[in-house]
Amino acid sequence: MKLKHISFVVSAAIALGFTLSASAASYQETATVNQTGTVQSATIDQGNSSYDRATINQDNFANRATISQESTTSNTAGINQDGVRNTASVQTTYGGGNTTNVGQAGTTNHASVTQYNESYDQTKVSQNGISNNADVTQSNGRGNAATVGQYGANNNADLVQEAAYNSSSSVNQYGVGNYANTHQTGSNETASIGQLGTSNNAYTSQNGAFDRATVSQTGSSHYASITQH
Repeated sequence: MKLKHISFVVSAAIALGFTLSASAASYQETATVNQTGTVQSATIDQGNSSYDRATINQDNFANRATISQESTTSNTAGINQDGVRNTASVQTTYGGGNTTNVGQAGTTNHASVTQYNESYDQTKVSQNGISNNADVTQSNGRGNAATVGQYGANNNADLVQEAAYNSSSSVNQYGVGNYANTHQTGSNETASIGQLGTSNNAYTSQNGAFDRATVSQTGSSHYASITQH
């Protein structure tokens, strides 16, 4: 009976600029889309998961959001966008204790979260300003957690966790034109980057066992790189 109800919602929703779908094996699915303003676009696709819940809230003009959950278990995703031409996409696939929050306010901000084999995923991206960009990639990991916070203009953050074991990454950037890159491939990783100012660059690369890395920069045009093997 639940699937019949969802199919009805889909046919009504297409005309309003969003789509919903679900597969037969889903357990406690809830999908909510709230859109006000003009020319918003939202897509939710949930698969063979368990405690599904996906929420998209968009206000203002020409924001786009996509959530796709496939074989996951304790899913929650969210996306809240208020502004102009912000884009956010969340892709979770094979399963874990997924929780993803994306929040964007301002103009032309972009957030992308890709989770693959996962495990205890938590991801949070919050951006406020103009043309900030955050990309979070978690693949085969274990106790994943990634946090990005960017406030200002033209800040960029790339967080990559590959086969990381006890991973965690955190980036907070305030200002204009800052760039942060964390790359984790090993086991008991933790990386944290904090930047305040203009045109700062920070890189961390971890490929070992009991890694820890921290970078903090305040001012303009600083450069920091940490590599752990």
